[in-house]
Amino acid sequence: MRATLFIFTLMGILSSRALLALQIQANAILSNTTPYIHQSVVYVVRIISQNRILEFTPSPPTVSGAALELLNNQPRYNKRGNYFIYEYNYALTPLILDQITVPAMQISGSAEDQNNRQGNTQAVNFQVRTKSLILQARAIPLHAIQPWLPLQALELISAGELNNAQRGEPFTLRLWLRAIGTRGVRLPALIDLLSGPDFRIYAEQPVEYWEDIHPSDNAIRGQRHEILTVVPLRSGKLRLPMIKIPWWNTEKDQPTNLEWQLPEITVSEAPSPEGNSSNWKIPFGAVLIFLIGWAIGIAQFKNLLRFSEISNRISSLGKIPNFRPLSTLFISWLMPISSYYHTRRIMIQQLFSRALPGRFQTNRLIHQINLAANPEEIATALRIYANIVLDVPLSSPLMIIGEQLIKTQPKLFNSSLMQLLNQLDTAIYGINEEIPFELTQWKQQFQNIALSLRITRHQSADQHNLPPLNPN
Repeated sequence: MRATLFIFTLMGILSSRALLALQIQANAILSNTTPYIHQSVVYVVRIISQNRILEFTPSPPTVSGAALELLNNQPRYNKRGNYFIYEYNYALTPLILDQITVPAMQISGSAEDQNNRQGNTQAVNFQVRTKSLILQARAIPLHAIQPWLPLQALELISAGELNNAQRGEPFTLRLWLRAIGTRGVRLPALIDLLSGPDFRIYAEQPVEYWEDIHPSDNAIRGQRHEILTVVPLRSGKLRLPMIKIPWWNTEKDQPTNLEWQLPEITVSEAPSPEGNSSNWKIPFGAVLIFLIGWAIGIAQFKNLLRFSEISNRISSLGKIPNFRPLSTLFISWLMPISSYYHTRRIMIQQLFSRALPGRFQTNRLIHQINLAANPEEIATALRIYANIVLDVPLSSPLMIIGEQLIKTQPKLFNSSLMQLLNQLDTAIYGINEEIPFELTQWKQQFQNIALSLRITRHQSADQHNLPPLNPN
């Protein structure tokens, strides 16, 4: 059909080569002039020119009783000999049982003119029209299957991960429904045909459509692609429901059914959550019991394993003659254990405190100062803080601690911090008893300064030990 159209068009152009107006022609053709109602046919519009067309714009007509839809947004281009061929394809679907007239389509644009007197290439505007066409829609046969779906061919292709299906675990199923004779958007939805008691099926993402015109037969080829998530509801050998799509074969003029079914799927029993966690019950329970026992043991042994308390208790047993050997034995091995535990406990507490962030240490200092009932407790909290964060010895004077804080934090108010520490030192040692010490006010002023501390890592300070009494 394409070859016949091209020959007649080419003859018309050759017979009028002398006229520039006939060097560009537009033709229209229908792939089928007697389709069934709702059967889409291809409406082809071609522009054939000896000169290269620079641009053109088709003006699709309004067809009464039919739907006209553009299939390709960009024109197809081909060159045969000295002629340029441009083509637009439309899907024309009759909607009524009547003779339908397709009006002429007007096309305007510009083309190269190489035959002008100046001998150079110029752009020449043109305007051409196709001829009007007529088609006769046929009625739906009485023995046709509903819903009505006139096609030339229909097939279904699937792909999925079916080898390791488990109960309650989803797997992906891809379905491609391909047809000749209609667009992809007109094909039926497949997820609606797969409902069954053994599976739950969900649409994973929007449906994809595709259509094209095959050059061999001028037929519309459409495709509908669905991606489904399938969840088996029980284990065993299962089958998805069979898909049945009735359609009318326009080539044979007879009803046809598309029947499709996946092979049998072996669905295994998914491991239960209890089975997955059983391997962790024993170690987790053991760790939990150990932590609880460790906490209780620390709380009890804090009092029982103090060196002085244990020695007093065991020494009291030694006063009784019958228990004297036993007390000697206990003292020989309990005292080293008590001393070792006491030393290790202090080391662990110090390591744990030093591992905490500097900001946490600052907040802890503020909290301890707020709980302090006298200046001595405040000084102790400051010395512990300086020892953990700045490595300042616990015996350092308060003024030395203030100097180290100012070195690590230059933005601190030097005079305010040193004045507060001087007031605290005066209150402790009673140098000037005439000046009263307001504990609450001092705490508030120190908190305002301490909130500006930004020590985020362990910072070492200079060692400030007291000088020896007899250096020589």
